[in-house]
Amino acid sequence: MFLKFAFRNLLRNKKRTFTSALSVFAAAMLVGFGYGWVNGVISLYSEGFIKYQTGNVRVVTQGYESREKFMPVDEVITNADEIAAKIRKINGVSSVEERIRFGILMGKDDNTVSAVGMGLDVKNNSFEFADKMIEGGIQEHGIYLGVRLAESLRLKVGEEILIASKTSQGGLNGIKVKVAGIFKMKMASFDKHFFFLNLADAKKLLKIQNGSTEIYAFTKNVEDSQKLGEQIKSVAGEGLSVKTYSEQMGGLDEILKMMKSIFLFIEIAILALACFVIINTMVMAIFERMREIGTLKALGFTERDLFVIFTGEGAMIGILGGIPGALIGFIGIYIWSKTGVNLEGMLKDVELPIEYVIHPMLSIIDIFGVLALATIVPIISSMIPARYIRRYLPSQALRM
Repeated sequence: MFLKFAFRNLLRNKKRTFTSALSVFAAAMLVGFGYGWVNGVISLYSEGFIKYQTGNVRVVTQGYESREKFMPVDEVITNADEIAAKIRKINGVSSVEERIRFGILMGKDDNTVSAVGMGLDVKNNSFEFADKMIEGGIQEHGIYLGVRLAESLRLKVGEEILIASKTSQGGLNGIKVKVAGIFKMKMASFDKHFFFLNLADAKKLLKIQNGSTEIYAFTKNVEDSQKLGEQIKSVAGEGLSVKTYSEQMGGLDEILKMMKSIFLFIEIAILALACFVIINTMVMAIFERMREIGTLKALGFTERDLFVIFTGEGAMIGILGGIPGALIGFIGIYIWSKTGVNLEGMLKDVELPIEYVIHPMLSIIDIFGVLALATIVPIISSMIPARYIRRYLPSQALRM
């Protein structure tokens, strides 16, 4: 009965009700839309590190770990194939890759640029650069260049280039390879500096007889990374460093989690600011209807009854604006998540493992969380002015 009474009261001043609900609608839509974008950026950043730099779990020698910035090719896991085979048998592992990273200077004619090479299985890898090839294709032998690296060297598919590097034995070695393909990873660091070789060609160049410098293990669920790390330690043996992606990212992983918490606080603040309109609306309604409040008290309505009525009015304004606003924001996120937004103009020189195309995203938990905020914050806000009713006796209210 009280809520029905509260709903009828909303229709007394339709313009004011609509304006108040509209402000909450805009705030809730902004919150839902903004949270989806923040989630998309953070998830893309984390996934980029896992996919391209750390794996869910990575195995290297302890010497490699201490000198990693130099990409030492003399720190080799000699039984890498055996360890990789054992890791593949662990439940929950989706894929395992052997990789060899090395830095070189590449040149053609008068052009010389620094580049990072990576030896791996060119047909099956987490980079999936076969699908990102813009020229050429996967072959048994050859070199695959990032699009901007190829442009810097003025190289085209089919041309040959001599690449030379320090070997695992401390000397120098060079091989002549044909450009088999040019890829666009849509990440500045890879498109500008990276090239790929088949693992066998990389070992030939670096004179690595057996093994690889890195082993990457991937799992479908990020939450399983810690458990997987413990299992890999039991099969990797001594003398090797086994670390999850969060351990390799260091404080950056904590910063990303903190960013989500900070944005949650900002969400609440945005909704709370919008709900000041509800507070203002309800204060005006209370003072405009003070004699009516006195009459209702005189007729036997308790302070609790009146509190419920006016709280219900404010809550309905908030809910009528908050829930549709949040849902519109979610619909927008759903549409953008399918198409994505290409930020190549902004990110083409930002050398981080983040793709140019960003897809906002929201999980089911996120959706219910934002809907809960869009409902609870307006309800709490409406309680504040409703408490004014307790200050006045029926006789006082009737004289106002």
